[in-house]
Amino acid sequence: MRGDFGLSLEYAYKLREVGVRENDPEASMYSDFYVGQTYLLTNQNDSILYYLNSSLGQADALDNRRALASVYNALGIYSTGVEMNYRAGIEYFMKALEYARDNPDSRHYIIVLSNLSMTYYMRNDPAGLQYAREVYETGKKRADEYLVFGGAVVSAYMHYMLSENEQALRFIEETLPLTEKYKYESEVYSLYASILHAMGQDNQAEAYFAKALDHIETSVVTAAAMTYLNYASYLLDVGRYEQAVTVLDKGIKVSKENN
Repeated sequence: MRGDFGLSLEYAYKLREVGVRENDPEASMYSDFYVGQTYLLTNQNDSILYYLNSSLGQADALDNRRALASVYNALGIYSTGVEMNYRAGIEYFMKALEYARDNPDSRHYIIVLSNLSMTYYMRNDPAGLQYAREVYETGKKRADEYLVFGGAVVSAYMHYMLSENEQALRFIEETLPLTEKYKYESEVYSLYASILHAMGQDNQAEAYFAKALDHIETSVVTAAAMTYLNYASYLLDVGRYEQAVTVLDKGIKVSKENN
């Protein structure tokens, strides 16, 4: 779920003031983490690593395992979403899981699993399916709507990658009623369109690619780039080559501008 990033930064800076005034190293640690995470979510890439690495060093010194899980998860997101380094991303997510396993019933543990699964998808590796299904099944057991939504999205990605289109369709259609609520329109509609195209339903696919593009300005970078890539692949498949090149150029531009 996307949030109010201006308020997040304001809170982080106030927390830093408390840390300095009270000589509280934990407050300083979380302040750096919140700033780094907010910069990550708003694509302000120049300063992300400075704040995340600062927070990581402080968390390690404090032996704060919960914070270490959070920081390693954020570093994994940075590696996959900004640097496109999926191997490093998986290593960071595995480190995050190592610390998050202290409390495997927490939502944070499940979110790391979801990020790990998505990274396997991005490197075309079916090993991520087990993590996707664990997220989904855990959400169902807990009656946790957000976990079910996230688990269904990543499960749909994995089944689509494996050309198991009927299963991918079942999962992605489960997410549609909640897509606007959680602000994942571009990502979900683009994936839905790709699945429909794989099943030969091109009229519907075209309509959902249009819906995905309508929301691209409010998408995070990885979702925007993936939407352009998916749509370009569709256009190539249907023989609209010039349009495909234009769309692909937009995706490359989005990725370069945020790296």
